[in-house]
Amino acid sequence: DRGDYAKAILIYQQSMDSAALRADSLSYYDSKLDVACVYDRLDELPKAIEMTEPLLDAFIRLGDSSIIGRAYSTLAAFYGRAGMFEKCAATAQKGLQIAKKYGNTSERCAAYNQLAYAYTRQGHWAEALPLLDTALAIQLASGVFHQLPIYYLNIGSTHRELGQWKEARHYL
Repeated sequence: DRGDYAKAILIYQQSMDSAALRADSLSYYDSKLDVACVYDRLDELPKAIEMTEPLLDAFIRLGDSSIIGRAYSTLAAFYGRAGMFEKCAATAQKGLQIAKKYGNTSERCAAYNQLAYAYTRQGHWAEALPLLDTALAIQLASGVFHQLPIYYLNIGSTHRELGQWKEARHYL
């Protein structure tokens, strides 16, 4: 299912142009990260990666730890989809460390999930399971349940890959 991504890019570009008037601003770089995500949706991963890598330096310079963690996790997802699993794992680990300290509930859960994804793509299912369990526990404790199906599916699939059929059925 594809949306009107050309229109989305145009809207984000207008947002970036508006933010650029304020020069080196967080909203400018945040909009640029949004555009990179649109390129990811269009399966233009080299473009998404090319746009996102320099954004990390900008976010670090501006000092917003929450967005820094989000940028690392987003870049890790791009690396994973591009088959660059070692870069994916290293970048996801950096994102997780920041998100654990500064991220909101959704950002922390996404960071745990992203690192788990990096491990599962390399066949390291046992290493992924505690990360997914942690994401699920945080999500349950938060009282916000809209992402629960994703965590149940990921945990169930991981148990299945580990040959733990009873647990897999429980989560799936």
